[in-house]
Amino acid sequence: MENMQHYSEPTSRLSARSNAERWLTRFAPLLETSLEPDVETLRQLKELRQEGEKCIPELSAWATEDDQILLATLRDALNHLKAKEASLRPSLDPRTGALNLTELRAKIAEASARQELGETEVVPKSLELLLTGGNLMAAAGIGMFGLFWNSFTLVHATFMIGGMWKAFGPMALFLLAFYSLFFGAGFMMAKNALDTASKEELLLQEGTLTIRKTLGFWVRAKKIVLGPQSRVGLEVPQVRQKGSRAMVITVNDAEGKSHQFGLTAPEHLKSEYVRQLNAILAAS
Repeated sequence: MENMQHYSEPTSRLSARSNAERWLTRFAPLLETSLEPDVETLRQLKELRQEGEKCIPELSAWATEDDQILLATLRDALNHLKAKEASLRPSLDPRTGALNLTELRAKIAEASARQELGETEVVPKSLELLLTGGNLMAAAGIGMFGLFWNSFTLVHATFMIGGMWKAFGPMALFLLAFYSLFFGAGFMMAKNALDTASKEELLLQEGTLTIRKTLGFWVRAKKIVLGPQSRVGLEVPQVRQKGSRAMVITVNDAEGKSHQFGLTAPEHLKSEYVRQLNAILAAS
């Protein structure tokens, strides 16, 4: 590994982005390099990890919508680095570099216990996740605003089209095309309120991803057939509230079509969900 570079405290969004991009540039070679489990390698990995852990809160503090992909990539890279560091540490004493027999015996005992219980460390063939339990308070707020929006639009359209009808006759109906834009925004708010109130669950099994949304006795299920090239990622949603930094989980199906889900899932868990889903897809 190359010598670590000096970390600079960010004083603006640009410097926070620069620090994050510089860190990712130093991290990238690790994806293609086989590391030897020695003390010096562990020391450098630890130093790199600590600098990466500084980048995340600092970029988060300055981040705008355009920075969300960079922030998600930074989190994924840091999780990968932690896993790589953990895989090299077990058999070494961090002070001397010699075999840590106590740690090694503990690992052997742990592995034996898992074997007796029939547990393995292989990637599971299926995965079931609860993405969100539903937020009725937030849904009520979005729904009420959408209701007022559509109510005002309906009253305004009625008086406007009625008045224009007297002057222009049936030509006034062309205003419906204009008002449809406002009604469309209102109905989108109603859909978002419904999704926010619903419990959202995910099941990945035998190459099929099932997204199930439940609100009371009403259950909506969507099945997505995945292909060999299907992968899961995080993207900026097409529509989101002003000031929101929420990301949406996306997956491309067997035909290459993109599907979105998990918008209301906890932000700090989305990267972990993506990692788990991609691990299963890569192993299948």
